[in-house]
Amino acid sequence: MTFKHLEERSAYEERYDSATVERCRSIEDHFLSPEIQQKGLSDGRGFPDWIMPLQIFHLTGERYRNRKETINERMEKDRQRDAMLAQTRPPFMRCPSCGQPMECVDTSLKYGFEEGERDRVTFFLNCKECKEVHHIYENGTPIPRKPLLCEKCGKEVEFSSEERDGKYYYIRTCKHCGHIEERMSTLDEEEKNPTKEELERFERDKKRFCISEEQGKRFLEWEKRMKQIDDQKEEHLLNVELYDRVKEVKSLTIASLEKKLRKVLEKAGYSDLQITMPPSGREIVLEFSIRDTKDSRKDLESRQTLSETIEKALEMTNWSLYPESVTYRLGVLNGRIRGYESQEELETLMRSRMKKKPKKKKSEGMTVEF
Repeated sequence: MTFKHLEERSAYEERYDSATVERCRSIEDHFLSPEIQQKGLSDGRGFPDWIMPLQIFHLTGERYRNRKETINERMEKDRQRDAMLAQTRPPFMRCPSCGQPMECVDTSLKYGFEEGERDRVTFFLNCKECKEVHHIYENGTPIPRKPLLCEKCGKEVEFSSEERDGKYYYIRTCKHCGHIEERMSTLDEEEKNPTKEELERFERDKKRFCISEEQGKRFLEWEKRMKQIDDQKEEHLLNVELYDRVKEVKSLTIASLEKKLRKVLEKAGYSDLQITMPPSGREIVLEFSIRDTKDSRKDLESRQTLSETIEKALEMTNWSLYPESVTYRLGVLNGRIRGYESQEELETLMRSRMKKKPKKKKSEGMTVEF
C-alpha cells in the first residue's frame, strides 16, 4: 500500500485554521493565567487589557496574509511527494543469503525536515525464502536500523505486513519464542472524535481568530499604512542626520585642500603633490599627481594606501576622491578629486557617505513574554 499525500484543499484549510485557533488560544491561556493576571499597571489595568489583544490582532492578521500562499505551498509539496512515490521504482536486489530476487513489501518517504535536506524514497524488500528484510533508499543504499526485538524474550523478530479488510497491519514474529506482535498502521487507526462541547468551542474560536476576507483586507490596508508611516519616520530621521552632517562639513578652498592633503600624504610616505584644474565645467574636478617615496610599496598597495589616506582626510569636507581614478606607474600616482559647492551637492555627497556606513539593526517586532 502506498500512502497518498495530496488531499482536497479543504483538508489543508481546516488544518491551517485549526493551527491558527490553537496559537491564539495559547496566547489567551498565557495572559489569562493567574501568574500573569497578578501583574498589573499603575492605573489598575492588567496586562491582558492591552498586550493580549494586540498580539492576537497581529497574529490573526499574519495568519490571514499567509494563508493562501502557505496552503498552496503545502499542496504543491504533497503533489511532488506523490509524484516521487509514483515514479520511483524499487531497485533490483538479490537476497544476500540465498540469492533469490527480493520483493518490495512497502514504499515510503523519508521526509527532509532540516534545511537543505530533501525527501527520499525508501523501500522495504523482503525475501520469501529466507524471510530477510532490507530497508534501502531508491539508489540501493542500505538504511541503518536498530534490530526489532521481541517484547517477551528480547531476541530479534521477523517483520512482515499484510492487508486485511481494507486495513494495513505490521506483524512482528519472534523466531525464538514464537511470540507474535501485530500493529495496525497509524493511517488506518480510528481517530478519536471530538465531543460536542469541543466542536462548539472550536467553531466559536474559529469565528474569532480566523478572520473574514473583509477583515483581512482591512488588516492588510492597516499594515500597509503602518509601513508607510515607518518609512516616512525613517526617512525623516535620516534627513535630520543628513542635515546635521551637512552643517558639520568644512568647506575648503583649493589652496586649503592642497595644504591639508600635502600634510597628511607626507606622513603616509608620499611627496611632490601637484594639483591642476582642468577647463571649467559644471563640476569642479581637480587632477593630481604624487610620488610614492616608499620603494617597498608596489602598485596595488600604493593605490589603496593613497585612496584610504585621502578619503579619511576629506571625510568631513566638501571634497571627495574618485577612487577608481587613481592610477600607478613606476611610483607615480595620478587621480581626480571633486569639489562640492551648493547645498544640494553637499547633501548628495553626505548621503552617499552615510550609505557606505553600516546601518543599525532595526528593532524586531514587539513580542512580550513573562
